[in-house]
Amino acid sequence: FLKVPMIHWDLSTKRILTMEFVEGGQVDDRDYMKKHNINVNKISENLGKLYSEMIFVHGFVHCDPHPGNVLVRRQKQQAEIVLLDHGLYQVLQPDFRMDYCHLWMSLIHGDMSGVERYSRRLE
Repeated sequence: FLKVPMIHWDLSTKRILTMEFVEGGQVDDRDYMKKHNINVNKISENLGKLYSEMIFVHGFVHCDPHPGNVLVRRQKQQAEIVLLDHGLYQVLQPDFRMDYCHLWMSLIHGDMSGVERYSRRLE
């Protein structure tokens, strides 16, 4: 459900990242999604999976995730998210990442003592 455009390293510099052109509509364009029979709820679910895995499993944060950098398109029989602009990422340190995971699990489970404990550890 994810497409990351190919980077053209020969056309890129320290300040310019050149990627392949990929057709699609912005992730916040409901008319585009309706016209192309793309399920908004499925896109939302997949975005959650995408960013959760990126942050909680791999420890990376895409630092510019605005709608202009997230496209959607219909590719064969399924909708696909196209993630653009990979020029700036933050790498989370393992201890921070684990505390952040525990904070979110505490929030999900309504464990307020865990929320307090892990919030303090993240200060």
